[in-house]
Parts: sequence; structure tokens; C-alpha cells
Amino acid sequence: MTVGLIGHGLLGSAIAERLAAAGHTVASYDPAVNTGYDSVEAVATVASAVFLCLPDSSHSAAALAAIPTDQLVIDATTGAPVEMEAFGREREMYVDATIGGSSNHLRRGEAIVMA
Repeated sequence: MTVGLIGHGLLGSAIAERLAAAGHTVASYDPAVNTGYDSVEAVATVASAVFLCLPDSSHSAAALAAIPTDQLVIDATTGAPVEMEAFGREREMYVDATIGGSSNHLRRGEAIVMA
């Protein structure tokens, strides 16, 4: 399965590593990192599901605008609860997935995902 990832910082790169280790192909985009994809749209086109791992809810809102509303989105962004709840009401397949732990915890498989 090809999984999309928007945001390739500390946590995003750890998510990418875990997905790749599980046998998934990862298509990622981050404007600050050359990942081989040049936009959110390009990633969403090739991915079965898209992870968001962004600095705040405003970045999530911008990314969500470029992803089809019927595509599974798993949002690990550190966002405002009221905004994340609104995203869930607006989309058919949206999961707010708060991650408890650091990028190192996630790399070791020791983080907690609260969805």
C-alpha cells in the first residue's frame, strides 16, 4: 500500500520510517525537505491514505483543502481541539490521531496513538 505523508519533520520522518519498515511505500511532501513530491495534491493522487504531521491546525486546513474529502486522512498534527473536531465533521474519513511520546519513542515503537 502507498501511504502519503504531509510533513517530514521529526515526528513525520519517524512515521515514515515505521510505515516503510512495515512494508508500505511512503509518498511524502514537505516544502522544506526534498522528498520527491512537489505538492500535497501529488501525494494524495498516489496514496491510499494520507498522514498529516504538521505544526498546527492552520497547516492541516491548508493540506486538507488539497486532499479529496473521501480519502482517509490520519492527522497527527498538534492542533487546536475545536478545529480538529471540525475537520472530522467536514470529512468522510478523518481520524485525529494524537501521538503521545517523542519521535524517538515512535521510531522504537514505544509511542501511544490516541485516535
